[in-house]
Amino acid sequence: MSIASITKFRCTHCQHVFELAAKDLQRCPNCFWTTSLISLNQEGESAQPSSQSFRQPASESTHQKKKNSNSTWIRLVARVFVIGSILALLAGVCVWAYPRVGSWVQSGKIDSVLKSRSFASLPIFSHKEKLVEPKQQEKTAGVQKKEKASNPTVLSGEDQALLAKPFPISGQPKLSSEEEQALQAKSDRVNLGSEKALLPFWGKQDFENLLQNEMKNRKIELGWGYERALVKTFERHYLPAKEAYDASNYELARTQLLESLNFPIYQNNPIRYRAIVLVMLRPFINDVIGKVAMLNQRLLAAQFVTEANAIFDEYDSLSQLLKSGAWVNAQEKIQHLKNRIQTFENKPAAESIGYPPSLSKIDLELQAAIRLESAPKLDALANWNPLLIDLDHKEKIVQRNLPDSLKKMTDLFAQAIALVESGQLEEARLKFRAVEFPSELVEEARKRVEILDRALAEKVKGNQN
Repeated sequence: MSIASITKFRCTHCQHVFELAAKDLQRCPNCFWTTSLISLNQEGESAQPSSQSFRQPASESTHQKKKNSNSTWIRLVARVFVIGSILALLAGVCVWAYPRVGSWVQSGKIDSVLKSRSFASLPIFSHKEKLVEPKQQEKTAGVQKKEKASNPTVLSGEDQALLAKPFPISGQPKLSSEEEQALQAKSDRVNLGSEKALLPFWGKQDFENLLQNEMKNRKIELGWGYERALVKTFERHYLPAKEAYDASNYELARTQLLESLNFPIYQNNPIRYRAIVLVMLRPFINDVIGKVAMLNQRLLAAQFVTEANAIFDEYDSLSQLLKSGAWVNAQEKIQHLKNRIQTFENKPAAESIGYPPSLSKIDLELQAAIRLESAPKLDALANWNPLLIDLDHKEKIVQRNLPDSLKKMTDLFAQAIALVESGQLEEARLKFRAVEFPSELVEEARKRVEILDRALAEKVKGNQN
């Protein structure tokens, strides 16, 4: 190798001086930089450069170092930014996926997802497990089959036969004691006011005392002649009303009471009549309106007593159908009775009561008060709630014994037996528990549920062991 083919270089990055052949890669052997090399031969420098020749390159090296240091910091900041962005993205994915993966695990969806993937069929081994050869696997499977064959089921032969035994219902289903008691119960007939109420009537002295007290308290003198006319009206109509009521002549009693309110017009002045006389006689007027209301209610009861008795006569005939087990006819009878009671309750009571012509002779304000306050109330006439409650209880029992309802329960029982035969004990237990009637089928289902409860408990205990 000739001396001319060797060139001396200086690295402005690390100030290292070295020689390189023309065929060698031009880079600093100390810092491996390739862009910071300066040929000393071209600059006319000697092999041992003086301190004077290095002063100018030293300043250039310092500037280059600052520039390289700035670029290094920029690269570092860029790398930190990229790494932080990636970590933030991964954290966001984890926050989004964590609750969903947890819900999948709880709901069992993750199992279906794993089973649907091809890698789910691959064996997974822990660091403690060893690979088992195929022959060894066959031997292990054979031992497990023998163990299962030694204990095929948790049910004994007797229990299995009892659970799979059909239970047909022939003839009339047997009723429970509670059902028989409910069917034999009877509701009392409604009271339509058959008992006569004791009404206290005023006497002549009571009416005269009212007039004297009102005139004294209000300091108003009605005059002897007008006062005498009021007393005559009282004697002519109110006292005969009491005699008619005692004789149970309720229509005559009501007519006489209405006539007793037909007072003479005071001083032929309707305004003074209403402002003075009707105000002073308010206690007596209220007593008459109250008695008219009671008589209207009693007259209304007399009109509807025949229909109410017909409803209870039909109710009495229901007991024979229930006793004979004619469930379809009994269901129709109960529905018809409910419809009749509803029709009775919806009757317009106001239209059922007519007033005598004497009502039109009374002052118009008094007429309006009488029609409003003494209107009969049909809902207070008869309380049908006890009868309706009794019909509801009987209807529930009747509906249970209808052919369609019985078939539904027997089919449910048969489905439970089929589940037992197929080995689905838990499902069979639920079917047996769903049987609600008749009583003998419920009792048989209860016995089989007890067997299944015991068998399932033994099965759980065996799995734990």
